[in-house]
Amino acid sequence: MEDYPKISIVTPSYNQGQYLEETILSVLNQNYPNLEYIIIDGGSTDNSVEIIKKYADRITYWVSEPDNGQSHAINKGLEYCTGEIFNWLNSDDYYLDGALLTIGRTFLENPDCDIVAAKEFLFSSTKKELTNGTFVSDDYTYTVFLGIFDQPCTFIKFSTFKEILPLNTEFHYVMDSELYIRYLLKNGNRRIKKIDTPINMFRLHETSKSVSLGYKFRSEKYIIEYEILSKLAAPFFLRKYIKRNMAKSMFLNYFIPLNLNKKEYVRHICKREIPRLIADKYDFLNRLYFLYFYIKYSDYSGKRFFKCLLADYLFPSVYNLLKSKSV
Repeated sequence: MEDYPKISIVTPSYNQGQYLEETILSVLNQNYPNLEYIIIDGGSTDNSVEIIKKYADRITYWVSEPDNGQSHAINKGLEYCTGEIFNWLNSDDYYLDGALLTIGRTFLENPDCDIVAAKEFLFSSTKKELTNGTFVSDDYTYTVFLGIFDQPCTFIKFSTFKEILPLNTEFHYVMDSELYIRYLLKNGNRRIKKIDTPINMFRLHETSKSVSLGYKFRSEKYIIEYEILSKLAAPFFLRKYIKRNMAKSMFLNYFIPLNLNKKEYVRHICKREIPRLIADKYDFLNRLYFLYFYIKYSDYSGKRFFKCLLADYLFPSVYNLLKSKSV
């Protein structure tokens, strides 16, 4: 068999005994020749530890002790990883047969890639559907803000990510998105290999965070949006999106002279464009566009106008976030 790269898998777990054994076996039965498997249990009070002990001789490292949540548990597992390739698999999901061979082979065939992103099935007791997989646009800016990575089937190269890891423990729900965004901001989107092969099953059930705590995912997503915009909006977002996508139509539609000064330009955006854009309150780019001006031009005299739009048209968590940040 070819010299496959070592793959390190970390499973964070807490009181998932009803699903954990299926998860463990899906990893151990991959027959991957260079596997490292680590389980970090958060001090479960169900039968999780008994299940882990059944397979202890095939597990590289495991521990059961209290932790500070999923991100912290994954970071603890990272300390024991020695593989070239890394991912984590939650304790209620599982890999399909041949998944790791597919990933290892893809990295072998594409030695310059940093990320291999496959597809996954979403399933519950009543349905099963194949996701569209990772979305990465040729437009780097678009990828940063709108890129989609299905974490369980997105494997990363340690040598590139070592300067980006560990996970940000401030996030408990979108830590994966925040990690991928940090990668994109540092390395761009040219070393990502997408494959159409489904390699895992992502379980939807009443107690899963994805199902029961969707509002918390959204709240943390807004925090990421805010952080990106705060750091990059001025040199990056305005030049790339507003100039290219908005300026031409604005000037044509409203006959604004090209030598318009910044103050008048911003005033026009606030009074004419943003109300039109924000009407579609669930559109991601519109929200980013709006938040950009709120953050960038915090001294604008129409700040009250901004706040009214936030309160009326956007999720309350966005308004509360900006208020707490004193933007």
